[in-house]
Order: sequence, then structure tokens, then C-alpha cells
Amino acid sequence: MQEKLMQIQEVALKEIEEASNSTALSDIRVKYLGKKGELTTILKSMGGLSKEERPIVGKMVNDVKKVVEEKLDAAINAIKEKEKNEKIHTNSYHANMNQKSVEMLSILISDKLDFEPKTITKDKERYYTMKK
Repeated sequence: MQEKLMQIQEVALKEIEEASNSTALSDIRVKYLGKKGELTTILKSMGGLSKEERPIVGKMVNDVKKVVEEKLDAAINAIKEKEKNEKIHTNSYHANMNQKSVEMLSILISDKLDFEPKTITKDKERYYTMKK
């Protein structure tokens, strides 16, 4: 049983490292930790073990489960951060649609949701100003 658990852990960690997006990581979580996952199946089959073996196997399964969960959480956070950075760097907003690149970009943060600029002007330093 211990060899099977170590093999499951090794394969799960390898799959987590090879995952390239959050969907793949979600599939891995279901495969190993879900209701019909491999570790859950082992926990359900513990009824056939003797009273002495149950706590030992249960602890081993919980240890493997903890390692896989921690690795999954770390990988999900890393991928979310990567996707967030890619999204920030791929979205550019042009004040003048005829231009192919942004000369200067400043971000206006307002707590008013109904803000609609009436005029957009460009000053001599090439900053765009939006006025309501």
C-alpha cells in the first residue's frame, strides 16, 4: 500500500509540474482529490483493512493528500499570477485609434461608475486628459 501511495504521489507531482494552465491543474485536483479520485478511493477501501493497519494507511494517505494539495495550490497561484501578468501586458488601450502604439498611457481610477468623458485632449507632454 505504501508503494502504491508513493507512486501516486510521484505521478501527481510530475503532472502538476507539467501542467501549463489552470484548467489542467483543476483536472489533476479532481483526478487525485475528487470524490472519485485515486486517494479518495483508497480511503474508501480502508474498510477491508485490519484495525491495526487502518490508522497507518490513513496517515499515509493524508500525508500524500497534503503534499499534493500544497503543490497544487502553489502551482495554481503561480499560473494565476502568470495569466494576470500576461493579461495586463497584452491589453493596450489607444486614445487615438489611428496609432499603432501607445505614446503615453495613464490610468484614471474613479469611484464613479457613470463616468463618461466628454472631451479628450492631448497636452504638449503628450499626456491625454479626459474631462467630463
